[in-house]
Amino acid sequence: MSETNTFTLLKLARWREAALKDALGWLPRLLMGPALRRTLYRQLFRKMGDGVFIDTDVEILNAAAIEIGDKVCVRAGVRLDARNPGNRLVLKSKAFLERGVMIMAMRQTTIEVGEGTLVGPYSVLAGPGHLTIGNNCLIAAHAGIFANNHRFADPELTIREQGVSREGIVIEDDCWLGHAVSVLDGVTIGRGSVIGAGAVVTQDIPPYSVAVGVPARVIRRRDGLSVTPQSRLVEQGMPDTLKQALRRAEQALEHLQKLRHEVSAVLLQVVFAELLHRLFEEIRTALDVDTVTLLLPRSSSRDLFVYNTIGLEEEIEQQVRIPLGQGVAGQIAADIQPLIVENLAQVEVASPVLRNRGVQSLLGVPLHLEKQMVGVFHVGSFQRRHFTGEDTCTVESVAERIGPLIRIAQYSS
Repeated sequence: MSETNTFTLLKLARWREAALKDALGWLPRLLMGPALRRTLYRQLFRKMGDGVFIDTDVEILNAAAIEIGDKVCVRAGVRLDARNPGNRLVLKSKAFLERGVMIMAMRQTTIEVGEGTLVGPYSVLAGPGHLTIGNNCLIAAHAGIFANNHRFADPELTIREQGVSREGIVIEDDCWLGHAVSVLDGVTIGRGSVIGAGAVVTQDIPPYSVAVGVPARVIRRRDGLSVTPQSRLVEQGMPDTLKQALRRAEQALEHLQKLRHEVSAVLLQVVFAELLHRLFEEIRTALDVDTVTLLLPRSSSRDLFVYNTIGLEEEIEQQVRIPLGQGVAGQIAADIQPLIVENLAQVEVASPVLRNRGVQSLLGVPLHLEKQMVGVFHVGSFQRRHFTGEDTCTVESVAERIGPLIRIAQYSS
């Protein structure tokens, strides 16, 4: 079908929508008005569930691209704009759009509002990047969630001529965005996070974080982990691939936690070990190291065992044990401080595997959970390497994200 014919069909559909909207405008909010309005709207929407309430004075553009779940509520003054080809707008069951909310899909865009999510009065959700808001989120009044940014790198061209980005935005389940929060293109806000009123979110926010300010900065964690200025800065500079890998691991952890009482500890341990193994592969690539290792304390004695590793698998096969205070990992656990070893040949090691595998340099940090040391995390290089303070902050930031995973490891082991 030609572009001209497509445009003509869209215009006809728009005229039909406008005529029906005008016909619905006089229907009262009470008595038979809502029921009659639902009956007539079913002729327009791509999908419409049961128990939907659509108030008067709601503007709908390209209803054929809009899907509405059960018991959705759309208050007066809302605008649902799915014009242009390839758009898709989804309001899942029990979503609630307050007065004056504006949702604009732009072009080739999918916007989803999750189940049980409330979008407050006069908030704006806009493409052209894809935009996903998870389940049971609270978006306060006058929020602006814009999956686009104007490009302006070339001063010889007008900003309008340089177009916009469309990286997309993801707001995961159970988030609360305060009054007048702005979320910019390319951002993911992790599950369970709280964004303070007036904040401008320009970088990813880890799960269960509390973030405030312009630009938004994480000031504390809801899961008991500490947040330092160094870790906040480093997290912003993390490679995107590493942030995405950590986020996937945290999402997988949530599913594992739901299974804790349904499967055996042995099976849980196997699944968790595989999850960590995949994460460690991503960490090894992102940090350009040769080994990545996690050691946990044994409850029956004062030593550490290797729970998972990439590059030092012999330590697991040989059941290597590291006494507290001995070797590199033992010293980190005893002092509860990061440690850099630039030349491993010059220090005492408790594990012969380190030298047998040819590890030359090593950087390790303690793992903390709710202010307690719960393990040691270290990375190593087969070449002499000068690990810097910035490297230490990066590894500490990774360790902070791994810390909550240790709950499952301790349970299953």
